[in-house]
Amino acid sequence: MLRAHHQSSVRQYESCWKRFQDFLRRHPSRVISEDTVLEFLTWLADSTNRAPATVLAHHTSLSDPLLLGFNIKVSERPLSLLRMGIRAGTAPHRAQTPSWSLHRVLSYLTFEGVPLEVCHLHQKALFLLALATGYRASQLAALTRHTAFSSVTPNLTSLTISPSPAFLAKNEQADDRIGPLAVPLFLRDGNFHPLCPVHAFVAYVEATRGASPDHLFYNSRSGNPLFPRSIARLLCRVIENGDPGHAPRAHSVRGVAASLAFLRTHSVERVRDLGGWASTSSFRTRYLFHSLSPTPCVAMGTPPSIPQGPRGRHMGGRGRPKRKGRVI
Repeated sequence: MLRAHHQSSVRQYESCWKRFQDFLRRHPSRVISEDTVLEFLTWLADSTNRAPATVLAHHTSLSDPLLLGFNIKVSERPLSLLRMGIRAGTAPHRAQTPSWSLHRVLSYLTFEGVPLEVCHLHQKALFLLALATGYRASQLAALTRHTAFSSVTPNLTSLTISPSPAFLAKNEQADDRIGPLAVPLFLRDGNFHPLCPVHAFVAYVEATRGASPDHLFYNSRSGNPLFPRSIARLLCRVIENGDPGHAPRAHSVRGVAASLAFLRTHSVERVRDLGGWASTSSFRTRYLFHSLSPTPCVAMGTPPSIPQGPRGRHMGGRGRPKRKGRVI
């Protein structure tokens, strides 16, 4: 049964179930029933200040074990009232703009006056591609060098990229995949720019030509492939090097990319499609940084200036582009 879920979902379900078990241990007199489940969800909201979506995520995680193990199914009406009650007493959530400066980090990545070594090319390619795609660390770790999934046009006008087909991203299903992303050049005329993600990709791959095509990013010292946690640490290190003293979170790069894409497209739906979110509310409440300053860079498939292309696109399942690619 667990194979039907992503590994990240399995970990979340196990965490929620453990929290429910801890609640029962603190209240040993309670018999597991629908009332007990509702008391647990209410306790989450009142005592731990969990958001409505988090409380309901706990219910989702518990629903199958409760139904199959105890024949308990919580009615929709109490859940609806609980959700409305939590929201009534909770201030609207707004994503906090990162304290680090994107401008300073990008200035650092130009490595002006520095003889470029593999470690510099590695940092530049990783951060610029993270910004240009808006991918999570897990998606970045799943990128490969196989030309079927990472290909540059012959005249270096764009990079078409997608994670390995063996990888399933969050909110992605085997029969409903997020299409490849076309990463544009920094400059439309094709001239070199130190912050161009396409040029950074080509330079890094050329410098590490002997690496296996099964992964894109490798540790510049050991030569081992980078996994999500290592990717996140390296992104934080790049931010710290460019703008020290802000204790950055790697996932904030995704929010910066999505927010810049929104500033350029003025379309929440389009950013939802580019980022692979299941709904626009996830982007608006968790990733949209309202006070972010416009910064020249390629962000989530959008170039520094908005392209003058056709507005309509052929969409696939769940409002996403088909696998032929998300061409901007």
